[in-house]
Amino acid sequence: MQNIPLLPARLPARLPALLPLALLTTLALPSGIQAQTYTVVPQVKGRDYTKVSGQQSMTSGLSDLYSRNMEVIHKNAMGFVGGKIKEIAFRPWHDSSAYFHRRSFTIRMGTTKHSPGNLPFHFDKVPEKPLVTVYTGKMNLPNFFKSTNKLTPWLAVFKLQKPYLWAAPMGHFVVDIESRTTATTNFLWERDARFVPYDSTPGKERSLGLGCKDSVGFVMSTWPYNKSLAVPGKTMPIFMKRALPTNTFAFNFLGFTNSTPFPVNLTALGMPGCKLYTSLDLIQLVKLGEKNANGMRGIAYWPLPNNKGLTGAKINTQWFQMDSKANTVGLTTSEGVEITIGTAGTREFMVQSLWSYAVDHRGQANQSSY
Repeated sequence: MQNIPLLPARLPARLPALLPLALLTTLALPSGIQAQTYTVVPQVKGRDYTKVSGQQSMTSGLSDLYSRNMEVIHKNAMGFVGGKIKEIAFRPWHDSSAYFHRRSFTIRMGTTKHSPGNLPFHFDKVPEKPLVTVYTGKMNLPNFFKSTNKLTPWLAVFKLQKPYLWAAPMGHFVVDIESRTTATTNFLWERDARFVPYDSTPGKERSLGLGCKDSVGFVMSTWPYNKSLAVPGKTMPIFMKRALPTNTFAFNFLGFTNSTPFPVNLTALGMPGCKLYTSLDLIQLVKLGEKNANGMRGIAYWPLPNNKGLTGAKINTQWFQMDSKANTVGLTTSEGVEITIGTAGTREFMVQSLWSYAVDHRGQANQSSY
């Protein structure tokens, strides 16, 4: 989501949550008197959340065998200037299914000076200081089955063991949820999110051609998985998966041309089936992680200058990895992709989410923006 000026909201205690995070707060009034106020955040001015159905954005910390989801909400999107957060609640998307399972949770809260639109791609670099643990324990997540276009109540409500006091001057709000389960059934549980129109135009991508097989039969794939960040002034992430399971590093290239003589067939150089799809103008050495049955993954981060003239420019990208058993050169290549830079917006992002579905002690995170 992206930020819109907001007003404080007072909502009924049993109102269904239509947004990623439902927070129960106690607000300190100017007179010193305290009143119990229930609010759903982030807030959008003028929205009646009892009448607007939710829209799904991505899976949350209530899905997958292991997941970590750190969400940063812009302080102007909180809907109040300060208060004590006592609960956090989730509900499934109105068009999804969830299955009963038991999960262990650790929930932390804190603040950051980083705005949601420009976060580091690293869990530990977001908060200003160590986050406060507000909940640890296990919860039985109930069954929920698809009910298209019907609002559902909060089905997962965490009463915090340590309420968190948040105030706008402290910075943007951070909530970090880490959870895991041993369940083996399909227990899809998706976080609900509201989209609002924004004035930026995401970048576009076009495949230039496939990569070549490595020594275990994998072919690296490439894509800018968050094209809303492929705009001037943002940091563009280039994702790769299915790298050789034994590799710890790979190379990501950016090139400024893919016209003749590209693509170049590298078979004659000793790399059968491999092609070079772009000029090699910039290079980045990337540490890989998230090892699974489909190999290793990696993300290269490329800061784009805050220059409107970049809109419409085309940048090409491709990955290379070391593989001494694959061919005589000892290299294999990934799919090539052409990226068209989008248009930067004038409004700040309302929410930014860092996430990982694998325990990665380096703290590197994927990123999604709203």
